[in-house]
Amino acid sequence: MIGPRLSRLRVQIAFSLAVCSVCLPGARAAAPAAQQNSQSAPAQQSNSPQPPQTPAPKSQNPFENVPEAPETQPQAQPNAPKTPASNVGVIEDIEFRGQRRIPQDTLRALILSHKGDTYNEDALQRDFMALWNTGRFDDLKLEKETAPDGGVILRFVVTERRVVRSIDYTGNKSISKSEILDRFKDRKVGLSPESQFDPGKVQRAKNVLQEYLAERGRQYATVTPEIRQVPPSSVEINFKIDEGPKVKVGKISIEGNQVFPDKVVIRAMKNLKPIGIPHSLLFEDLFARTYDSTKLDEDGERIRMFYQSKGYFTAHVVSHSEKIEDFGGTGMHIPLFYPNKPGKRANIDVVVDEGKKYYLRNFTFEGMKLFRTPDLIAKQIFQMSPGDVFSTQKLQKGIENLRKLYGDFGYIDFVPEPDPEVVPNSDKVDLTINVDEGKQFFVLRIDFQGNTTTRDKVIRRELLIDEGDLFSQRLWDTSILRLNQLGYFEQMKPEDAAEIKRDTKTNTVDLLLKVKERGKNSIQLNGGVSGIAGSFVGFSYSTNNFLGLGETFSLTSQVGDRLKDVTFGFTEPYL
Repeated sequence: MIGPRLSRLRVQIAFSLAVCSVCLPGARAAAPAAQQNSQSAPAQQSNSPQPPQTPAPKSQNPFENVPEAPETQPQAQPNAPKTPASNVGVIEDIEFRGQRRIPQDTLRALILSHKGDTYNEDALQRDFMALWNTGRFDDLKLEKETAPDGGVILRFVVTERRVVRSIDYTGNKSISKSEILDRFKDRKVGLSPESQFDPGKVQRAKNVLQEYLAERGRQYATVTPEIRQVPPSSVEINFKIDEGPKVKVGKISIEGNQVFPDKVVIRAMKNLKPIGIPHSLLFEDLFARTYDSTKLDEDGERIRMFYQSKGYFTAHVVSHSEKIEDFGGTGMHIPLFYPNKPGKRANIDVVVDEGKKYYLRNFTFEGMKLFRTPDLIAKQIFQMSPGDVFSTQKLQKGIENLRKLYGDFGYIDFVPEPDPEVVPNSDKVDLTINVDEGKQFFVLRIDFQGNTTTRDKVIRRELLIDEGDLFSQRLWDTSILRLNQLGYFEQMKPEDAAEIKRDTKTNTVDLLLKVKERGKNSIQLNGGVSGIAGSFVGFSYSTNNFLGLGETFSLTSQVGDRLKDVTFGFTEPYL
């Protein structure tokens, strides 16, 4: 009976040690050693017989002698004072002050900083420039305020740019107000009523107005802009104009000309030459033109082109000058014919260098593949051949004719580039035309736009080009002319009438013809009393494009006491 008891004792000790190793961390290290000793004890007892032993006392629970801490109830802690949340460095609010016409939502949309963002100097600098670059403010300030909780309050203080209430012009006699507004529109001045006041635009308007007066001969005109404040934030602008005396063209002197006399050279000056009967001895200089300094350079270019058209390829205007002097006011005067009013005139001196007269020596083409006999083209198209006088006027006309010739064969991207070269120490010129023929195009589609009444077939039957044909510029121009003769549409120009879309991959073009309908319906009502026909009432209606089919239709009726007449007319131009 000793063996079973020992084994039960070992199980109880092992179970107690296991419980202690789990519950008491300090007993975990001793548990394996005790278990090892308990396992070695039976081995020794099995080898030697043991004397009878008294029953072992009942093992005690190792937890019985462990003192337990008394249970204590958690005491309620007194409420500690709550510290406010810290907003140091955080934008608490963004305000705008001073704006009248611009809503705050619009201003907030222009900046990138918002409420709740971290305060950042670089971001505020960017927002400041974004507001300033709108051009809506005369002054802009950024104020910073610290809130009680450490946050930041930003405040943009703005001064809105004033608004132009009205614009007026006083003292203008040579030009009307509508002409001034048209010139401002062409030059894109941007100054108009209800726009924001901009001193730069006012200065630009002043300069444009002075230039316009100078073109009308008012070289000494002065323009003074007067600005009047209108509370609270508007201005009225008045341009006070003093036109001054009108400057006329006086005597024109040509120096350095030996081949052509002064009169012949002056005839090339279309802007400043006197008004009269051309090529007459007595009436060629009847009236003096108004002097415009900006036109003098253009007339100098015309003199150069005149000389080059006559073979003087290196001719040019060396210099030009003008001298303004007072005239009139004293002596005899004849009303209407010779008023002899006091004024100013500009005497012009032009110095030219005629140079040599040049002749054509060689005429060649580079890159031409379409035509195999370029010599014939040079004679027929340019009207020049080797040995003839080299004329730039004939050269320009020949280039245009050559472009049209290539356009007839579908080469709409044809680019000619003339290269005249003067032979050194001679009066000869070698002319080379560098040709870039491009590709040959065919017509893929022809569409129409704007014909709200006229049918497509009416337009298509007037075209000399059909889909699938080789594109010809000459036939296309003739087609536009035929459409203009119908009278159904507003007048069209060949270069602006169509939109040409190229497809270089397939060498095809799509033509979009843009037209604008012109109303050609006519309605008449009449009535009267006649001794022969008695009283009558008449009605007539006529159109040359009936129902958009290109047909002419007319209806005339007259109903009276003694006469009743109805006339009907219909014409079909294509059968």
